Amino acid sequence: MPTARKILLVDDVASNLRILGLTLERANLEVVEARSGSQAISICTAEPPSLVLLDLRMPEMDGIETLRRLKTVAPNLPVVMITVDTDVAAAVEATKLGAYDFLLRPVDEERLLLTIKHALERSSLHDQVENLRHIVGQGGYLSKLVLPSSSMRAIVEQIANVARANLTVLIQGRTGTGKEVVARAIHQESSRAGKPFVAVDCGAIPETLVESELFGFEKGAFSGADRHKEGYFQVAHGGTLFLDEAGNLSLTAQAKLLRVIQERQVTPIGTSRAIPVDVRIIAATNAELEAKVETGAFREDLYYRLAEFTVQLQPLKDRPEDIPALARLFVDEASLELHRSISGIEEDAMGLLQGYAWPGNVRELRNIMRRAVLQAQQVMIREEDVRTLLAKAADSGPIEPLPARATVTNHSAGRSLKEIASGAVEAAEREAIAGALQAAGGNKSAAARSLQIDYKTLFAKLRRYQL
Repeated sequence: MPTARKILLVDDVASNLRILGLTLERANLEVVEARSGSQAISICTAEPPSLVLLDLRMPEMDGIETLRRLKTVAPNLPVVMITVDTDVAAAVEATKLGAYDFLLRPVDEERLLLTIKHALERSSLHDQVENLRHIVGQGGYLSKLVLPSSSMRAIVEQIANVARANLTVLIQGRTGTGKEVVARAIHQESSRAGKPFVAVDCGAIPETLVESELFGFEKGAFSGADRHKEGYFQVAHGGTLFLDEAGNLSLTAQAKLLRVIQERQVTPIGTSRAIPVDVRIIAATNAELEAKVETGAFREDLYYRLAEFTVQLQPLKDRPEDIPALARLFVDEASLELHRSISGIEEDAMGLLQGYAWPGNVRELRNIMRRAVLQAQQVMIREEDVRTLLAKAADSGPIEPLPARATVTNHSAGRSLKEIASGAVEAAEREAIAGALQAAGGNKSAAARSLQIDYKTLFAKLRRYQL
């Protein structure tokens, strides 16, 4: 666990470190310094701090690449980027990679300390939720799958059997059934558990970017390649690469993927040098790949490479006995995260939950329970709370997730009206995109058409909002 209130300052300029350090020390924060990205990564690997203040412009390894690697080492570590210029492209990229905020120099002391305060509060909430999951489920992703239904007991047995075998696994199931949870459980129960787990949404990568995203590129390899970038295969080296919605890959991309799986090496764009990679591949799809193979939409040889072991997830409507346990878990998580004192679910409300068809599966159940916790007027989730939400879902489609910032209390404090309005627009846009994707069954092209935007714009927004 991170040492309490320890802030890592990462900057190659000594005067910047001194100025920020004095400000933080006056606020009773412990300060650790790093003069380079590589030094920062070493520090975070050995003992993660509570938060990182990271300069964007540094020699050798810039702030973006440092952020990318930090998120591999410590995915939940809050990172605030600092720069002297308004580089919009860099700010967007940093946000995609999970930066908490982006501040400009000279940094206003009050704004800096308020940003750190909010980031630490959010990180603390995340740690509490993870601790609750450990208490409720006795820890680990596998525990989330220990449910009453015979189908889920069989899934747990399959995971236990395949986890330590180095087989490629194909997970099939409808949207929202928990394919990534199964993939993470396999990784966590395997000998690769201490290495990276890298999840890639294949449906969100345009065909023209598949090769550069998966295999990386060298500086100068093409127009706009202003730095070296590792692909997902290199980032996942030693661990697990989760290819979500693999059925959306084009035939060209499938051929390139097959070659890497067979040769166990990648060749970044812009070089002829092959790089060995040790990666276990887990693929997932909401479509029956065998049917795609028969129509020629998916390569038969790649299918058999991916399906050395297959896990089939059942929709939630076919296992209603799992709903009470899942609903209670989601209520407990949301109560802690949203600072609500909700103690449980009334019997009549639970009956409504078990009688609903759940087109959005487990993901929709979680979203419903989070909304119910937020809106409940009593200490228990009542029948009327659930009935209202289910009626809305039946009329307009599955209930969407709460906007990411909705869990932060008093988040408008210290912000201008323009900033608050911008945040509200982003939250509404995020929900609209999530709703379009849900209605389109995860088909990005169909979602883009329904939103009347092009695929490239949708892809950029998916990355921006981390959908």
